[in-house]
Amino acid sequence: MGVPESDEKELLRLTLELFGVMDPEFSRAKGGSQTSTEVAQNFMAEIFGYSQGVHANRVAHPGDDIACLGQHLARLEMRLLFEEILPHIRTLELAGPIRSMCGFQTSGPKTVPIRFAMA
Repeated sequence: MGVPESDEKELLRLTLELFGVMDPEFSRAKGGSQTSTEVAQNFMAEIFGYSQGVHANRVAHPGDDIACLGQHLARLEMRLLFEEILPHIRTLELAGPIRSMCGFQTSGPKTVPIRFAMA
């Protein structure tokens, strides 16, 4: 349920650009000639186009699922954490202050510095 598997890579890219808009690593305005308004308009048009495609697919093939743009990234991060990293960690603790981001549609931790010892 949720985002079609064939869309995962594209949705991950869109998610990083949407939620990382203030992060230079994910910003679309990397030295281009577009204004920030043009960058935002192009991004929103792309998101809208993707959403319309998902909606058309849901109308054609109804189900009880609801897709969130951030769910793929969150699921991928948690899967990697539990499957690949945690089995090899003996201890885990905070190594500094947690930095949060606050936005209109989303807010939460931006960085969570940790210190760990491998098993």
